Amino acid sequence: MDHPSVVRYVAHGKTSASQTWLALEWLSGETFAARLDRGPLDVPSTLELAARLLAGLVALHARGVVHRDVTARPAADASEKCYLSLRMTAFGGALYDVRVRTLSGEEQQMAAYADKVLLIVNTASQCMFTPQYEKLETLHQRYKSRGLSVLAFPCNQFGQQEPGTNDEIKSFCETYYRVTFPLFDKIEVNGEGAHPLFVHLKDRAPGIFGTRAIKWNFTKFLVSRGGREVQRFAPVTTPQEIREELELML
Repeated sequence: MDHPSVVRYVAHGKTSASQTWLALEWLSGETFAARLDRGPLDVPSTLELAARLLAGLVALHARGVVHRDVTARPAADASEKCYLSLRMTAFGGALYDVRVRTLSGEEQQMAAYADKVLLIVNTASQCMFTPQYEKLETLHQRYKSRGLSVLAFPCNQFGQQEPGTNDEIKSFCETYYRVTFPLFDKIEVNGEGAHPLFVHLKDRAPGIFGTRAIKWNFTKFLVSRGGREVQRFAPVTTPQEIREELELML
């Protein structure tokens, strides 16, 4: 999907005795529908409604939101043609636009995982929580046939507990924990250098008291298919302890 700053839309409209329908299409082909429960509208009003809907969609898409079922209703103020009620029912636009790099240097787009339930974890090899690798692999093996993907992102920001090279990290995980789920390039998760993936996840699922910063290694983000729901779990929460929430998403 195009970056929000260059996204273009095509608008189509038709009217009947009781309502006006507008179809708003991404040039990539995804369609949004809008309905005004009062009509018909004249052509200028229809174009104005389309313009306002487009402006709202562009603004919200820039915040990483993809929406469907966009409804326009009559305004209480007679000076207004209508007001817009945007029901955000499908999320994940920004998440799936993010590009990531595997430990072997292969670039991927997160869109490759849009049909998966994701457990995204910032990991480290010399942490008290490092043995959670074993439990993450257990979850991966148990639920991968039902659509789970565990994604590990090594990070050296907490106590410098991930100092190794990508090759060393890969060897460590495979040798000591027989990890088979995807391992990605070492990244930062906090600060100005934070990877866009974790910027998005922190915005979608803040921590306790609304804080966004990752507190330590092995913070976990559980993401539903299509990115509609994101849940955050602290490092002390073991992979087994999130099985109930995970199974509800599968």
